Amino acid sequence: MNTKEAKNILDEILELCSQIEDQILNDAADGIYRDAQASKTPEQVLGCASELMIFVNDTPWDDHDPEIKFEMEKLFIDLQEGCEDF
Repeated sequence: MNTKEAKNILDEILELCSQIEDQILNDAADGIYRDAQASKTPEQVLGCASELMIFVNDTPWDDHDPEIKFEMEKLFIDLQEGCEDF
């Protein structure tokens, strides 16, 4: 997986985050997006995604569609696996 592909996966996760009306998650996603754009390697993108997933897991999901979280986790696993192959 190259850096662009890794960023595309992270962008998909960030898009899903934007569907959740949680201010803390959205604020974190904004900062992580900027960090990810400056990333030069897939591993750096993975680091940004790992940080984002901490906020995803801390988000109260009682009021949100759990399918969105499931999709985020699936994309994150795809990113991890892609970086292992790098």
